[in-house]
Amino acid sequence: MLGTTRLIFPRVLLTRSLFYSTAVAKPVPRKPALLDIKKLVEQRNVKSKALSELKKKKGSQKMIDAAQERVVSARKRIADAMQENKNRNNEYKEKVSKKKKIEAEKQKDKRAKEKKDEEKKKKAERPKKSAAPLMHYTKKHYNNNKQELAKSLGRTPTFAELGKYNYDTFNSLPEAEKKEFVDASLQDKERYEKERATYKENNKKSTVKLTAYTQYIKDHFHEVKEEYPDEKATDIVKRLAADYNKTK
Repeated sequence: MLGTTRLIFPRVLLTRSLFYSTAVAKPVPRKPALLDIKKLVEQRNVKSKALSELKKKKGSQKMIDAAQERVVSARKRIADAMQENKNRNNEYKEKVSKKKKIEAEKQKDKRAKEKKDEEKKKKAERPKKSAAPLMHYTKKHYNNNKQELAKSLGRTPTFAELGKYNYDTFNSLPEAEKKEFVDASLQDKERYEKERATYKENNKKSTVKLTAYTQYIKDHFHEVKEEYPDEKATDIVKRLAADYNKTK
């Protein structure tokens, strides 16, 4: 039983770890673990010192050659380690740059969507423009005129044909009959002017002049946010404040 438990338990842990690794979003790239150059240099120095002492004591050529080979090998390890560290750093920088680019694109798309939504909202809040007498006539007689024209043509009229028919029939009306739609249009215009005045008053922009500091924050906020996408707005403002103080 104990043997069976030991076999199953790690498998369960492995399955759970695989599940969580796929569920969690990709983390920020970690800085690479670099090779210890200092330690390698110390090892080379020890070998160089041993070689020097061997030469002073006039050891055998075979021993000197072996010591020399160890020094050369130590130098090569240092060069290889430095190149490896450079490669790891470059790979890390590339990952960070790629992530920043992706985040910047996300932020750009987000701002574009917010701007579009804001425009939609503003458009919905704006008062509906007043309609001309012809439009009020068309609204009232649309279905009847469509049926009459369809009967006359022997088919369903096109949008353009129906528009022309409404226009012609409206203009052929006596002035007394037109008055109903003219009055409706005037009332609609009055309604629009009132709603427009209220809308303009409610959406009047502030005339308070921005300070140089506030203007600086406003102009550079999104730029710095793209550079540091994971930081909070308050942290971005702190960065900008520090930059602004340097410009004074």
